[in-house]
Amino acid sequence: MARDRPGHGGPSTPARDNLQTFVTLLADLPAVAGAAEVGEATPYLADRYRFQATVVNPADWADPAPTVVPWPADAGVKLVDAADCAILEADAVAATLEGATQLTFFEEAEAVYQLWIGPLLPGDAEC
Repeated sequence: MARDRPGHGGPSTPARDNLQTFVTLLADLPAVAGAAEVGEATPYLADRYRFQATVVNPADWADPAPTVVPWPADAGVKLVDAADCAILEADAVAATLEGATQLTFFEEAEAVYQLWIGPLLPGDAEC
């Protein structure tokens, strides 16, 4: 039998109730797994990134205007070769990507590229 969900004005279901119980349990992971089993929260620092590069015209972005920075020659991957998918070693581009935003574009061989980039997580397919 569906019940109203407090604060949501709609009916609940057993599946929603189970999900809510699960989410509530995970909110206090040390209580669920034991404090000795849970380490200090730290950000994940990727060793490698999976990315895609697309040629763009920076003039197409007006406000705010993009920042165009040079792509490092020693990155290990040419942007022209990353139209579908490529893998980067994090150390090779760490200084270049530090502080980059969605409006940071990269120039290589007189072309400007926008990157879609994310960490390559353990178990992920490379490309």
